Amino acid sequence: DKTEDYAKADKLLEALNLTETELDTLNCCMNKMKRSEIAAELGITIHGVRYRKLRIKQKYAMHIGV
Repeated sequence: DKTEDYAKADKLLEALNLTETELDTLNCCMNKMKRSEIAAELGITIHGVRYRKLRIKQKYAMHIGV
């Protein structure tokens, strides 16, 4: 059921406690944008994109206990 899948995703995102900028970055990634496209869209550097993606991965790893 798609509704249940979305509820699980929403619950996970809430648990990760992502910042607004991390959520923006994640949304761009989910839309299959390249780093350069994300940087242009969000008005940040490519280094900034890499850092935000790293923080998202770190938060996810902490959440699942890796």
